Amino acid sequence: MSKTAWARKARSILALRARLELLAAERGIDRAEIRKAERSTKAMLAFANLHEASIDWLYLGDLKGLQRMAEWARRPGLYAAGAEGYTS
Repeated sequence: MSKTAWARKARSILALRARLELLAAERGIDRAEIRKAERSTKAMLAFANLHEASIDWLYLGDLKGLQRMAEWARRPGLYAAGAEGYTS
């Protein structure tokens, strides 16, 4: 992997961690739970499901994912409904 690719990967990991920290601060999630979510993709998916967080926003910084999270917060149960309200 080139130096540029390594640098890009490091920036994306830092960005993911920053978004996790923002979510934790907003929702009062313990840091230990954040560290656990960072261990694997499966753990991250479980974390996102538990906390009704958009994977698009967490991994990619997609603002549509952040908008969906705001909508899910306003309308409880929408996240669990699946595709309802999901627009890409």
